Amino acid sequence: ALGLWREELAIAEAGALRLPASAEVRARLNDALWNGGAVARAPEFAERIARLSGPTADALWFSGYALVLSGEQLRREELPRRAVDTYRTALDRFRTAILMRKELASTTAYWIAMAWLGQGMAQVRAGERAAAADCLVAAIKAQAELGEARDGLGYDVLDLVDKIFEWRESGASQVDPIALLDRIDALAPDSAFYAVAISDSLLREALRADGRNPQRAMRDTV
Repeated sequence: ALGLWREELAIAEAGALRLPASAEVRARLNDALWNGGAVARAPEFAERIARLSGPTADALWFSGYALVLSGEQLRREELPRRAVDTYRTALDRFRTAILMRKELASTTAYWIAMAWLGQGMAQVRAGERAAAADCLVAAIKAQAELGEARDGLGYDVLDLVDKIFEWRESGASQVDPIALLDRIDALAPDSAFYAVAISDSLLREALRADGRNPQRAMRDTV
């Protein structure tokens, strides 16, 4: 309330050291980092808490979540390669947490999927669209229902599909849409969401390509 974010951060970190498994205290810590413009340092705080309180499954989970926040900040700063590495480390932390406590698997699936989606967005930005398509498949494998998922930058799975298939200055995407859909169908055979998403993206790109056609002609279209 007084704008003393450094003091708030110190108090939140002290609280997290006392109660390292408290989601509420961790949320206050991350909020303090965000309010102070230092959310990229969230992994540093999470790692220090894990080191001082012990490498528990909870500590590793919160470290993974902090790395997701850091990956999003690196994308804001247009540092996609660093973001990719950060998301990969987040995935490692989540997997290790599940190995330590298997009941975390169900609650961690969503964040594993979000880490894959974030990595996919970063790899598209780095010009690696085939790798981004692999990330999309991995996200769906972690959690098939992602229609409502949205990351800290406001992007969703439809944005990733669009970026995988959009035309760039170098030309059309080299990712085969039918092959990608076949991979997705093997994981989510009862969902039409991804078929519609890919079709919608391809139709938009086709219309844009038509708009770039230098040979203009009037014709009747059915």
